[in-house]
Amino acid sequence: FLAMKVTFINEMADLCEKVGADVQEVARGIGLEIGRWFLAHGHRVALLDVDSATLAAAADALDKNHADRVLALMCDVSDEAQVLAMFKTVAAELPPLQALVNNAGVVDTQSRVDAMSLERLQRMFAINVFGSFYCAREAIRRMTTKPAAGAPGAHRGGAIVNLSSAAAKLGGGGQYPLPTVGIASAWTCADHLVMMAVRR
Repeated sequence: FLAMKVTFINEMADLCEKVGADVQEVARGIGLEIGRWFLAHGHRVALLDVDSATLAAAADALDKNHADRVLALMCDVSDEAQVLAMFKTVAAELPPLQALVNNAGVVDTQSRVDAMSLERLQRMFAINVFGSFYCAREAIRRMTTKPAAGAPGAHRGGAIVNLSSAAAKLGGGGQYPLPTVGIASAWTCADHLVMMAVRR
């Protein structure tokens, strides 16, 4: 199983490099390609987005050749209650979770650090950091082989991939003004999408 997880993570890395990390729309960027990869490997896919039009376009693009294997759900990952409700829906409608791809993130408006508002910073952290954490935590609860004391029984395991922009290392001259704030710049993708996959 470990070899399968390593292969999955390596293939996600190759896919991201092939498509390019800085994409503006889920329906024609990394999110769509990751969905295709999971479907091609026999998984069912849950797509999450805050924008209904973008979510519908991505779901339609994926569902054309994979009827009934794509579950599209509106979810703002910065809202913990929405994340908890979404995971309950996924658990009720799909087989046990095997993988999570955290591809949600915003840069917000361009700004110099010395001109950045608290509201902008809070919004970026709410989505890019806390949102990714909420999703990872809930996925771990459903995939871990070693549950915490008092938690439900062990599961089969799984894999989590957190996507990032090259700006996390390189910066971006006003567009990505946080290259030295490690965790904040670790999720600077343009998509606001989280994807989960399960075997049929």
